[in-house]
Formats: sequence, C-alpha cells, structure tokens
Amino acid sequence: MMTLYLVAAMVGLGLIIFTAIAGGHDTHVDHDLTGDAGIHWDDIGLAPFLSLRFWTYFAATFGLTGAVLSLMRAPFQQQNLIASLVGGFVVGLAVHFAMRALRRSESSSAAHVDDLIGREGKLLVGIREGQPGKVRLDVKGDLIDMLALPESGKTAEAGETVYVLAIENDRAIVARREDLLEN
Repeated sequence: MMTLYLVAAMVGLGLIIFTAIAGGHDTHVDHDLTGDAGIHWDDIGLAPFLSLRFWTYFAATFGLTGAVLSLMRAPFQQQNLIASLVGGFVVGLAVHFAMRALRRSESSSAAHVDDLIGREGKLLVGIREGQPGKVRLDVKGDLIDMLALPESGKTAEAGETVYVLAIENDRAIVARREDLLEN
C-alpha cells in the first residue's frame, strides 16, 4: 500500500507544482461538459468528479495521508485506506468548489454591455452625423475606448462629456447632456 500512497502523492503534488509554475488557470482543464444529449453534469452532481483539479488534489491528499499514517505505523491498514480516501474526497471537493466560486466572482467583475448604457464618458475624437468618433468610458475601474456615433443629427467636439444611450454593432450611440435636456 505504501507504494500506492507514494505514487499518488508524487503525481498529485507534481501536478499542483506544475500548475503553480505554469500559471495555474492556463493549464486547468475546465471544459463545458455538455454532451449532444444536453446533459449538464453540474445538474446531476458529477462535475467535480470530471474535473482534473479535483483528481489532482484528491491524489495528493490521498497519497500524503496514507503515507503519513503508514509511517506512523497505524495498526489498521483498512482504516488508513478509508481515512486517506475520505481525506482525498473532502480536499478535492473543497478545492473544486472554492475555485468554482472564485471563477464566478471573477467573471462578474468584467464590464458588460448593460454596464455601458447610461455611462458618462469623454470624447477623445469629435463626432458628426455619419462620422464616428471615439469615447472613453470608466467602467468598473477599467478604461474602455469605443467608437462612438452621435444621436441622430447631433454633433460633439473632442473633450466634451457625453452619455451612452445605446450600443449598436459594438459602437456607442452617445449624446451630450445639453442635447438630452432638450428632448
């Protein structure tokens, strides 16, 4: 059994060290496991067991726990195996769900189209009917430069403050405050 524990520990720890050196998220396999039949593995609770991250941490914990218990000369091999399996599952699941929660919170911090509507921006390049300009927006701490088109028939010069009314074909439809108050 000691050989199994040592091999599992080396493989698991080796993969953890490799992903830490290689940049972590770039090497993690996290594919959408939706098949042609429309099965969502998350819906039936199998997603953790199909994750490379789960099995990596399971192997490392299983191997280390089993090796340590064997070296301590714990009297019951069967109990050592059970403790190692339980420890591996608990740590594997904990890491899987912790990373999933982090990934969700990370993706929600990115700017979306809905975040641009109504946003104030500064024109970098003036706009005229039929001539796009450029607007800079500060959204969730990120500066976003976009092509800008004027609200129908309006113009605005570089340096003016404008508001985003809509997004069409990746271009911001903008208007000056004065133009909005006229309507």
